[in-house]
Amino acid sequence: MAKETTTPEISTSQRSKTATTKSQTRTETAKSQTRMETSKGQTKSDRTTASTATYTQTQTVSKTGGE
Repeated sequence: MAKETTTPEISTSQRSKTATTKSQTRTETAKSQTRMETSKGQTKSDRTTASTATYTQTQTVSKTGGE
């Protein structure tokens, strides 16, 4: 019985870690795209950065709430 309770707990821990990794990967991709846009036009980059920041913050809050 004790082993059965430990198994689901580990599964939840792994799921939480996977979600965090996905969030970080998305943030890196967004930063890469923002840098490319900065080279083409700083005005466009400023607008994209604001949108990206909002998206990243919203996802982080969602993950924390689920935990």
